[in-house]
Amino acid sequence: MDGGETQAIFERAQANLAAGEAAAAEADFDLLLQRNPQHIAALRGLAEAYAAQGRAAEAEGQRALAAALEADALAAGGVDLLRAGREEVAAAAFRQALAVDPACQKALKGLGDLARRRGDFREAVRRYRALVAANPQMVVAQAALGALTGQPPRGPLPRLTLPVPFVHRHAFLPRARRDEAFAYGIARLGEMQEATVVEEGASEVQRKSRKARLLYEPPEICAWFVPQVEAALPEVCAALGIAPFRASKVELQMTLHTGGDFYRPHRDVAGPEEAKSEIDNRRVSFVYYMSRTPRPFAGGELRLYDCDGGTEGAQVDWTDSRHWDEQLFSRIAPDDNSIVFFPSPVMHEVRPVELASDNPADGRLTLNGWVHGAD
Repeated sequence: MDGGETQAIFERAQANLAAGEAAAAEADFDLLLQRNPQHIAALRGLAEAYAAQGRAAEAEGQRALAAALEADALAAGGVDLLRAGREEVAAAAFRQALAVDPACQKALKGLGDLARRRGDFREAVRRYRALVAANPQMVVAQAALGALTGQPPRGPLPRLTLPVPFVHRHAFLPRARRDEAFAYGIARLGEMQEATVVEEGASEVQRKSRKARLLYEPPEICAWFVPQVEAALPEVCAALGIAPFRASKVELQMTLHTGGDFYRPHRDVAGPEEAKSEIDNRRVSFVYYMSRTPRPFAGGELRLYDCDGGTEGAQVDWTDSRHWDEQLFSRIAPDDNSIVFFPSPVMHEVRPVELASDNPADGRLTLNGWVHGAD
């Protein structure tokens, strides 16, 4: 049946319906649906034909099916728009889908994913909870909700790309300690070195990948900051879904990002195809943020990209992660006196800092590092 014939049958069905020939209209709509079960207008026409014959329950079923298909199509368009970075238009498509079918799972997930991209985790949790309520068996929805509420999946899973769990704590340090660390960093700007990246076990400057300045292992700060991290570790590991482990070492850097500085997507351990090195013992990464308030710069957010959770049918294991999605991520704002913890093997990025001021004290200052497990 070509397009012209399909249109002719549809117009005949509508004419029969308007003339009160509901049975004839039903036959034509049925014919169209045999050829294309997702013909939304034919489904709605069939619902009208059923209603005209007093078959209310069947009519309602067809209306519901038409609404679900229309909503799914709208939401699918929203997913494509979101992946293209057109967030506002994607949001409109998802909301339109929910207006047609409030239970549209693709739209609920889309709005949850959009909220994560924007760093609105309260809204993301609300959307994912609605999605889990609609479909308790949806693994991705359960994983997304768990990642944001400190209850990541622990059972065997299919190999899917999942939101990465993280812990973001505000007011991490007493104000006096926070001020001490900030003043320490600003006073030692002249001692900071250009940041490096580790490849094949060697550290080197790669300005296309990373641009920042840092101090390695500042002793006066390590003495009291590292114990704070170690004390938080048991609760953090539980929230990240990482089995308890004995910390064999904690690396610490003080890093300054000013205007134009960044760190492109990377892992804090060697990639699956890279030679192994001592950094592969890193289990938990952390970033403690300091800045003037109100924040003088824009950007500088941490993006945690959705990654696969390891071997299919096994426990979630981020160390076996091989795939990541550059369009799905959680955006974590660099709020002053807050700290974020996340699994070291996952793909993440520091977004470029936008700063008009030339004053380094207006930049993004962090204490960042890694907790190592035993060899």
